[in-house]
Amino acid sequence: MAPRKRRSKTIFIALGIILVIGAATLLIPRFLRPDFRMSLAKQLNVDAEFLHLNIPPAPNRLPGAAFVTRGPLLALVPSLGRDELTVGATFEMEWRELGKSDAQSQITAGPWRGLFSAETDDHFRIRLKDCRILEAAPDRIRAQLLKSEDVRRQADAGHKPLVIVRSYEGQMEMKVERGSKSDAQLWAKKVKLAQDAGGTSAEGKLKVSAADDQQLVVTWAVPVVFAYEAAEARLFAEHLGTSADKVELTPVRASAATILAEPAQSASPAEAEAPASKKN
Repeated sequence: MAPRKRRSKTIFIALGIILVIGAATLLIPRFLRPDFRMSLAKQLNVDAEFLHLNIPPAPNRLPGAAFVTRGPLLALVPSLGRDELTVGATFEMEWRELGKSDAQSQITAGPWRGLFSAETDDHFRIRLKDCRILEAAPDRIRAQLLKSEDVRRQADAGHKPLVIVRSYEGQMEMKVERGSKSDAQLWAKKVKLAQDAGGTSAEGKLKVSAADDQQLVVTWAVPVVFAYEAAEARLFAEHLGTSADKVELTPVRASAATILAEPAQSASPAEAEAPASKKN
């Protein structure tokens, strides 16, 4: 009897080990695999902390664009013209999962808020094709800021606008995988809302390329800015008694200042008095 018991115990332990290894094989890669932000930062050789995501893509996110970020989003200065930008290296990236914190801050805010939420445990993956880096000469960005009366008004009030210094643009697809807490009725509503959003998007740039009861794939038909780097702009006078003639640009971490994924408004003289600040 003893040998049989030992064999049964050995078989039971072996089966347990097989189950644990099988579960680990399925789960560990998902946790160890870099998320979208980390993968993108590694590919671009930049610090992930300074990579601002723009998902879903909002307009006016090319180099030179400047914003007030406290209160209603106000665009002080539009992006520089494309003929003033330098096109850098090209790249692509296969599907990468959007980190949970990024999904909460990006997808559940802006124009898609209410469509998807962290509470339903939906998973978001991003794929990039035909991407390129867009930059402008720092002196050109500084010159545009100094010419803006709205920026000068903010500087006189002691505020430092946020200015985009580098953008990453390309063809983007987003796959939404139905979460464990999203029932069939709620998921069907989400698919319908996404399809309606695609039909009313500017110039038909957004379309639902695939949808079923488990996943939804959204494609942007034209290149979009999906990430950028930004700096805080401080205007100052090189000599006492003169108006500001210099601009200091200090890189800003994505966690310290956020431009919400919503269409920007233009700042009128009255609106420009609204203070600007960064998040702490």
